[in-house]
Amino acid sequence: MITKRNNKAAGFTLPELMVSMVIAAIVMAMAIGIYIDMKKQYIKLSDKHKINTNQLLIKQIFYNAIGHSGFTTKYGDIYQQLVDNSGDNFGDIFGKMGVITIGKAPIQNLEGLPKGLSLSVEACKERMLQDEDLKNMNINESIHCVQPDTDFLIIQRSSLDSTLKTNSSNNIFKINEFQKGTPPEKDLKANDYLVLCNAFECELVKVGAVTLDFISTTKLVEDKFKIGDYVGKYILEVFFIAASGKKDKDGQEIYSLYEYVKQNSADSEIYELIDNVSDLKIEYVLNSDIHQGSAKLKWQSPQQQPIKVKSSTIAALKISFKVSDQPTSKIFLLSQV
Repeated sequence: MITKRNNKAAGFTLPELMVSMVIAAIVMAMAIGIYIDMKKQYIKLSDKHKINTNQLLIKQIFYNAIGHSGFTTKYGDIYQQLVDNSGDNFGDIFGKMGVITIGKAPIQNLEGLPKGLSLSVEACKERMLQDEDLKNMNINESIHCVQPDTDFLIIQRSSLDSTLKTNSSNNIFKINEFQKGTPPEKDLKANDYLVLCNAFECELVKVGAVTLDFISTTKLVEDKFKIGDYVGKYILEVFFIAASGKKDKDGQEIYSLYEYVKQNSADSEIYELIDNVSDLKIEYVLNSDIHQGSAKLKWQSPQQQPIKVKSSTIAALKISFKVSDQPTSKIFLLSQV
């Protein structure tokens, strides 16, 4: 009799087993629910963190671009006339644009820029259809059409700085080292662009050949640049929003922030910097519109003609954009960048 009671106590009846299984299933379902909820929260926080990070990164990109614009001459770079003497089919970007220029994309009526940046929105779309046909024939020619109703930022600057060792004479002169202990021929090559500046003019020239510190240019340089005048290795940057060629889950175009870089007549490239970026807008406020004691600012937008940004006339830029449809903006004081 005792043995039977022990066996009964050690086992489970069918109702007890079924209740245990139901409880276990409920606990498991709750655990799965908690896991799924936590995963959703993690993904949400991760997406938000990525958006915030990209917003900060883009602001830093613009800060660096604006801060490094221009040429570090002893005369400054505000009042000089910019003259293109490169001899290239460059559309006179150097002469027509300032060291900082803002305007509405696309940039039309300027040669030498990528087609996606210079063609009208309609013409670019037609060109993209042609590119699809080329791709079907295994001919790859990528084109990125700008997002309609957005702005661009052009930066003209130097990547290396030096001075003239001799006066400019015809198309041959000597320059000092860009970097200590490194002869100029290590930093320059044929087809690179140089900027020569005196107190009145900055002139863009193209390098024909480099031997030690001797530079020959492809076109004649007048004898107006003297010993000690500025020499800089030129680089052009254009920031704009364009189609990445990808679609979202709803079939809508995904746009990205792009940078076009040109520093050599045979060397230009477009870089996709950050994806899911759209609606780039750039506004400016004039020095004359800032009044002491008033916090109200009169922000203006570029119209048909590009705006040459100079600290002598413009106090600040406000750059606005969206990352994954989340808007943000940043004000850049030209006196502090």
